[in-house]
Amino acid sequence: AIYLHHDSSVLTNVFCTQVLCSEAVLSMLIESFTIWGWDLTYSSNKQRFLDMVSRHFGSVASSTVRNFGIEKLPLVILIAKLRGNMEIFQVIHGNVTLDEFMSSLMSANESYQSQLSVEKAEELERNNRNQMKEEQELAFQEAQLRDQERESMMRAQEEEMKLQEQIAEAKR
Repeated sequence: AIYLHHDSSVLTNVFCTQVLCSEAVLSMLIESFTIWGWDLTYSSNKQRFLDMVSRHFGSVASSTVRNFGIEKLPLVILIAKLRGNMEIFQVIHGNVTLDEFMSSLMSANESYQSQLSVEKAEELERNNRNQMKEEQELAFQEAQLRDQERESMMRAQEEEMKLQEQIAEAKR
C-alpha cells in the first residue's frame, strides 16, 4: 500500500486524522499490507516517484499516477504481484469515508488472497505434473537400462554358444 501525500491538498488533514489514523485501518494495514509513504508536495519528489513507478510498473501506471491532480490527493495505491508481475491493484482516493476505505481495503485483500490461492493451486498442479514427468523419465531410463543389460546378456550367451560350438567342432 503506497500512501501518496500532498501538503496543499484540501483532503489531506481530514483523511489523515479521520481515516488513516483510525485503529481499524492501522490494524488492517499492519496485518495485511506493507506500507510505504511518499510525499508529492515537491515536484522533485513527484518526478522521482513517477520514475520509480515507470520503472517498476510501466509507463501506463506512471501516466495514470501523473494525471492525479492535487485535488485527488491524498490517495492509497494498492499493489500486488499477480502472475509474476507487480501491478497496481487498486487506487483509493482520499475523499472516502472511514467505512468506504475499510471496505476497499478488505475487498482488495480478499480479492488478492483468492487470486493467491488460485496461483498456489496452479503451482501445486504444475509441481505435480513435473514430478510425474520426472518419475516417468526415471522409469523410462530404468527400462532402457534393463533392456541394455538383457541385450548384453543375450550377446554374451550367443558368444558362449558360438565358443562351445567352435570347441565341439575342434574336438570333432
